[in-house]
Amino acid sequence: MDSRQVLVRAFFGLGVCTTLPDCSRPPDDVAQNPADENRERPLDDAGERSLADESQLEAEQLSFWNDVAICGEAADSYQTVFEAAENSEAAVLARFVGIAVGPTVQGDAAEDFVGQVRITVQVTQVLKHESEPQFELGLLLAHTTPTLLPSTIDRMHLNLPKDEVLLLVRKRVDIPNLYVLVALDKGLWTRTVRARLDNPIAATSCGGHSGDEVRSQFLEGARTMDELVSKLRR
Repeated sequence: MDSRQVLVRAFFGLGVCTTLPDCSRPPDDVAQNPADENRERPLDDAGERSLADESQLEAEQLSFWNDVAICGEAADSYQTVFEAAENSEAAVLARFVGIAVGPTVQGDAAEDFVGQVRITVQVTQVLKHESEPQFELGLLLAHTTPTLLPSTIDRMHLNLPKDEVLLLVRKRVDIPNLYVLVALDKGLWTRTVRARLDNPIAATSCGGHSGDEVRSQFLEGARTMDELVSKLRR
């Protein structure tokens, strides 16, 4: 385990992450999921699908998620989304309405820098347990430096997702008024240009725990946001 992994585990308490610089997606890189029937392609003026337009649309809509795309196993690992929701403090539908710099830590070496963003979350519907109408969610930045941090925040602010997100969260015990995801990259689900049900903070360059088969098992067959919401209400 290298020094940056130690910083991630010790400071953020997010569980195990493999090498963040290698497994995260660079800001201008759009992860490609295998094509499936959930994948949506834009139409050109003639009503035909355009790969060039699709690539541009993906880049625009996934820009925000690329900045927080990580790979790793959560310390609080659960077999299904229902189990994760049961063990969360709140399962909610929400929208991201603001962003600010979150906790950061600098190690001994210049490259040993990790940071979070604070996302202001506006709850639209509580699915399980109880939640405040608005709270702040901490997300780990996949790739940044102290110098790049301000421009990263500005870029993410411009690209805040417009679609609702489904969040499984709990409060951090060491930082007041800050929530984190339960089950790490499986604690956030939304609709993206890639799929009707996506966990876009899971870097697709990392195999294993975030593969299509694993996601399907974790979601207990849910293929859309509506189906996932129905499962969590049962």
